[in-house]
Amino acid sequence: MSQVETPELVPAGRTTTPVLDAAAAAPPAAFVDMGRDDKLDTVAQLMKGETATLQQNGVSPHMEAKLGASMLNESARNQRRKNVGEDFRHTGSRLHRTLDGVDLAAVSADPARLAKLTKGMKGDTRWLFDKVAAGELDLSAFGGKDEAKKAALGEQLTQLGVDRRVEQYTEMTALAAKREDGTLGKDEKKTLAALERQKGLGMGRASLGSLEGMSPERFRGIYDEGNQRFEPVQYTSLRDSYRRNKESHDTQRLAHVARPGKVAAPDPNVVAKAGIGKFSMDPTAQASLGTNMDLVADMATSWGGGQIMGAYAQAGMMSAKRADGTTESVGLDALKASATRLTPTGEDVFQQLGFMNMKGLDLGSKSMSNGAFTTQYNGSKPGSELYEDYKGKLDQNIPAYRAARKELD
Repeated sequence: MSQVETPELVPAGRTTTPVLDAAAAAPPAAFVDMGRDDKLDTVAQLMKGETATLQQNGVSPHMEAKLGASMLNESARNQRRKNVGEDFRHTGSRLHRTLDGVDLAAVSADPARLAKLTKGMKGDTRWLFDKVAAGELDLSAFGGKDEAKKAALGEQLTQLGVDRRVEQYTEMTALAAKREDGTLGKDEKKTLAALERQKGLGMGRASLGSLEGMSPERFRGIYDEGNQRFEPVQYTSLRDSYRRNKESHDTQRLAHVARPGKVAAPDPNVVAKAGIGKFSMDPTAQASLGTNMDLVADMATSWGGGQIMGAYAQAGMMSAKRADGTTESVGLDALKASATRLTPTGEDVFQQLGFMNMKGLDLGSKSMSNGAFTTQYNGSKPGSELYEDYKGKLDQNIPAYRAARKELD
């Protein structure tokens, strides 16, 4: 318990600041940063508090354990941001070693020496070097033993990495617009091609060009801190499918206007299809996509404690019962808001129940195997890497969750 001096114990003329013990002074760790045992306790406490909601949705103890284990499997900080941060910390560390012992002020004043030093520096390394040379970045913490300073430098490099990628995406978008209107110069053409091939985005094999279509602001959002994960393959598939079908839709609409008696009016909705499913984009959604693919990017992002793909919420495919028995849908805005919660709440439980309902899982089952749950939950098949990884985690987390939950009864 915190120890606080009461006013009557404070001598006249002296003020005091309450003294907190170490445990009270330290902020609670976010769920995504906890060790496994603390995560188990947190989820067990959460599920106990959501007993009424679980009962209203007919969740058996057997399936509750699978739901709790899934929350342990899924919740994590944004890996896209983390991956970019690691890339730029490595680049910054290598640059620090290159510059160790170099009198940068003297070298910068000598064009020949500067050219020799920077020869071979390309891409991100040269970009960071320019920041160092301009006095905007100090890499010296890499050479010291102060872990706090190293951590602060790491976060600075992460943010610089995000800025760098957004800068490249913005330039690519502007040059692509010039290509569309036929004003792209010869050198600009080369620059655009290089940008479109750019990788190292923190998203595996995805290239910058494969992500075109969204606004620079939404592109930056891919790297926002939080509990989310943008899926580049799903984005590209949804975007390209929508564009093809929208073009066909508009062609048929114009033909109908010209020959209403012979050409049928098109369906007002336009389909966008990807590996996660087929989705109808109504006229309102189409209007939203008139200038950019930001909505598609939201649909191709996994959000929150359950890492639920936004497309399901956009299509209105998820619903569950609240603790009072009323049925409610999970909307896209609510799903996106879950990304800011680094520790799951009852809303995350509700959203995951909606997802499980959408997948047709029998929430009252008393015998569903972990393998069957895995296939139905995420579509993976036995033998695949995703299946083996997810099922393996369930096999470990379910008995551990049951033990943690039992301690609360």
